[in-house]
Amino acid sequence: MAGVGSSTSNSGGSNTNVSNSGSSNKTNTADTGNKPAADKQVSADKSAATPAKDGTSLTPEASTKETSNAPDTSALASALGEQPASTWRDQLGTQTINKNTSGESVTALQSALNEKLGLSLDTDGKFGRDTTAAVKDFQRQNGLTADGIVGKDTRDALMAEKKEAEPPKEVKPLDANQYALLNEQLGKGTLQKGADNKDAVTTLQNALNERGAQLGVDGDFGNKTKQAVENFQRENNLPVNGKLDDATRSALLGPEPPKTREQLQDQEAARQYEATQLKKEDLIFGDKLSDAEQQKVRDVAASLGADPNDLMAVMAAETGGTFDPAERASKHGAVGLIQFTNTAINEMNKGLPKDQHLTKAGLEQMSFTEQMDHVQSYMQTMMDRYNGPANPSRGDLYAAVFSPALIDNSDTSRIYGGNSKEYRANKSLDTNGDGQITRNELTARADEWYQRGVDGMV
Repeated sequence: MAGVGSSTSNSGGSNTNVSNSGSSNKTNTADTGNKPAADKQVSADKSAATPAKDGTSLTPEASTKETSNAPDTSALASALGEQPASTWRDQLGTQTINKNTSGESVTALQSALNEKLGLSLDTDGKFGRDTTAAVKDFQRQNGLTADGIVGKDTRDALMAEKKEAEPPKEVKPLDANQYALLNEQLGKGTLQKGADNKDAVTTLQNALNERGAQLGVDGDFGNKTKQAVENFQRENNLPVNGKLDDATRSALLGPEPPKTREQLQDQEAARQYEATQLKKEDLIFGDKLSDAEQQKVRDVAASLGADPNDLMAVMAAETGGTFDPAERASKHGAVGLIQFTNTAINEMNKGLPKDQHLTKAGLEQMSFTEQMDHVQSYMQTMMDRYNGPANPSRGDLYAAVFSPALIDNSDTSRIYGGNSKEYRANKSLDTNGDGQITRNELTARADEWYQRGVDGMV
């Protein structure tokens, strides 16, 4: 249909024919790109049409596209099965997407994951293993439950526009007091996801927020707190494990500042106090015993679940610090390391053959080590009978010697009182003179000997 064109009139002026015929006496806008003055009226008319290659009429905009040599990138992307970055947001939809989903929403999801994670997933609309793995990776990076299912939280995270990275927040070095306080509040040991030390986790969350994190401070070490720890570790070139370990704690605290005068004074006071405390291997009044005898005390105490120094304090109180297995209160009185009475001896004999029965005279003849076997037997029998604790205290051990019924009992419980023979024999224990002896007053006697032992070692 060459020669058929669109003619426009300009206020009755001469007609201008615009054609694609290429005739030398026509002005061809597609070939030259230069319009005569008369043609400006035609190009300005948006309703003007131009013949297309198939003979149909096209608007000028369509004509430009029709004659352009530029490739149609949208069509190319569609042909390759790819989603333009500007369209996956519209096609992601609002329904949950999982391994049972396929089609447009999965294709959009794959495009989103490629954009967010820098991946090259096939955008084939099939929710396979690679897509599942990518979803889980994205969820982990965003502090979400890594279940491979795209629900509301995961979709919201995908749809969120990437924020420009903010410069690291400048954190002023801690002074000595701040350093000590933060170090104390973070606690010792490793903090990790699920930790139940809410105070320490709260301190950690505040410290991370000071360094640019945006955590809710709730004392709950969940996914978001773990992610914030991981980010901090990356920024500080630390092993990334999401845990507050020693290296991460040191990086949070920063360099330790010089101690203040008050802290130095406190440190010296603590050193002096530490010098007065027993070391684990120390045994009070150990200089009165041989190495073998000391080991026997430790063995007996271990079998009772007790502190060996508590046992030593009780035996010191009973023997006046001599630790003599033949020690007697009087010629016919109690005997030995815990002053065995006739009542105690009769109790122990109940479980022994007659030819092995104990007597005061026999106990007197025993060595320290031999008699310690009977101390252990008697103590264990009383602890079992009166439901003693697994780790008896100094007061429990002394109660077993004096009045076993008061093992693991109240400190104010009465042992002896009134005008009884037992009270008169032990009246010196009634330190407040109220006419009765309580467990607390009995324990005080053992405590006194314990301190004497400590003082003799430092």
